[in-house]
Amino acid sequence: MLPSPIEYQSLVVDRPLNRRIKIGMVIVTVAVLTINASLIVMANADRSWGAFAIAIMFGPIANGIILLTSLVCVLVVKKGATAGWMTAYALISSLLPLAAIIVDFRIIARMPLQGC
Repeated sequence: MLPSPIEYQSLVVDRPLNRRIKIGMVIVTVAVLTINASLIVMANADRSWGAFAIAIMFGPIANGIILLTSLVCVLVVKKGATAGWMTAYALISSLLPLAAIIVDFRIIARMPLQGC
């Protein structure tokens, strides 16, 4: 009697659609948008040296904190994630705060600031 052929099972792990990464990307995006919108509103209300301080100091600090926090959260997010989604999360969590710094500065620089 011949031995039965070996049946290989697929090693593909069924992942829950990488929910952690999607939720993480949404949280980072919402955090960047809300914090930077509030910074722009505060700068628009001040229109003086405070707006300038937001552009060169408080905006970069706030976005740097978001960047560092979201990159530390990679340890939580990466469990059960595919490489493609991790790349997307890393790009969003690093490039979005950096772009927000530049956009904030340009918006505040175009405001009619007084006393600067």
